[in-house]
Amino acid sequence: MEKFSSLNGLMIMLLSFTMSACNQAPINAVTKSPSHEVSQTAVKTEKAAAEAQTQIGSENENKEKYELPPPEARPYVDAVNNGDLDALVNSFAEEAVITDVKRQIKGWEEIRFWGKNEVMGGTLEVLENEPKPKGVRMLVHFAPKGSKGFKAYYTFEFKDGKIISADLQYA
Repeated sequence: MEKFSSLNGLMIMLLSFTMSACNQAPINAVTKSPSHEVSQTAVKTEKAAAEAQTQIGSENENKEKYELPPPEARPYVDAVNNGDLDALVNSFAEEAVITDVKRQIKGWEEIRFWGKNEVMGGTLEVLENEPKPKGVRMLVHFAPKGSKGFKAYYTFEFKDGKIISADLQYA
């Protein structure tokens, strides 16, 4: 916000200097001359910029509320980043179903095989969260071992603190 205020002040100072250099009334003067129109425009621009900054601030506050995964997703995210296969499997309910793009992975045995061969050794960063009635939709950056990775949407549904459904789709 300080940078924004400084920029506004600099713009007003520059406009005032330009007006006085052109023998026009300063920006703060209220006259019926052409500088009055410029002054009114500058005031309107400053108000619009302040309103935009307020709106951006509100959006950032809302985004920050969901920056980290919810408690139910934290075990999965931590398991991936720590390379802990048992914790990854345990973050799911025993009857959980994962849709990895179009492929279905069902139950702990298949989840363990998938996790060992496709997830372990990678890193997972949650970029955004969107709460859903039964869970969360997260924009993530997943980097399998040895790759730069990709962005994907992970939609999790939870029951009793465990993931019961995971839909993993490229962003």
